[in-house]
Amino acid sequence: MKSTFIRIQLTCSIQDRMKIKSSAFIFSCIIFIACSKSNTKTDSTQKIIESDSSTLVKTAINYNLQADGISAVDSSLYKYTYDDQRRIVEQTFAGLDFLDTLNYSFLSDRYTMNSSAYLNGQLVSKTNEIYYQQIPGRTDSILSVTTGYGVQAGQNNKSLARLYYDQNNQDTLENNYSFTTGVAVFNSSVNKYYTGSNLDSVTGRDIQGNLTYKDYYLNGNQTSALFYDNNVQTGVLTFTYSNIPSGGIYYFVGSSNLLTGFTSFTIPSNTTITQSVTYQFDAANRVSVILRDNHGTSPNQKEVFTYY
Repeated sequence: MKSTFIRIQLTCSIQDRMKIKSSAFIFSCIIFIACSKSNTKTDSTQKIIESDSSTLVKTAINYNLQADGISAVDSSLYKYTYDDQRRIVEQTFAGLDFLDTLNYSFLSDRYTMNSSAYLNGQLVSKTNEIYYQQIPGRTDSILSVTTGYGVQAGQNNKSLARLYYDQNNQDTLENNYSFTTGVAVFNSSVNKYYTGSNLDSVTGRDIQGNLTYKDYYLNGNQTSALFYDNNVQTGVLTFTYSNIPSGGIYYFVGSSNLLTGFTSFTIPSNTTITQSVTYQFDAANRVSVILRDNHGTSPNQKEVFTYY
């Protein structure tokens, strides 16, 4: 099943890489939306703009709620525009003090993403990403350049990711590089492991080869995420799912069922954080509302969706 994946960043900067890893600190501000009835095993960066085969999300509004679970503290609005092939060509994210716009263009051997971020009406950064595809539909490298302006002037970044595939066309290795004085310098790697066509686990390592994370999967759903610092475990996230197919909304790219919650445990503080997730559906059986209960640790959240 081929999907359109929309990365909605509820409170995170759009300058984070689109394939950013979930963690105990950023998980609650990242949600993946998909509108299709398909699934592919390619890099998550590529899936963001692949053509979809079902419904298309038009808008999403995120509300941070007060303690009563009803009154909104603030909100953010996300809008999506598609071309005649049902590919995302523009995404806009707007809140009280920010406005981010992402535009996509498609060529035969690559596609591009150009974004602009504004804070209080002032341009603060521009990013250009090129997703090279020598084989149509399979990203083999990603070049990203970010330039800072205004309050972020001088905060420039250039990076390169190279993706490698096995004989079964599964992305098994990604090497990431940063540029120092124009030279690409290796800084991290990602390995993916499969049993047949099923993804079993993903391992990240830093420039020294030390573990930074391990993700585990079962039946298309991520079941846990372990985090490390210099090979020493610092925390773990565990996830639970419903028996409802995730044809409308994903917390993770490619998950096969709707998520019902997670538990975060940090080491050595032995701190536990939990979140439960519930859904409401419209007449077409699409997810219309997501309610997230953070159990007293942070504002609860509500997401409301409309479709084309």
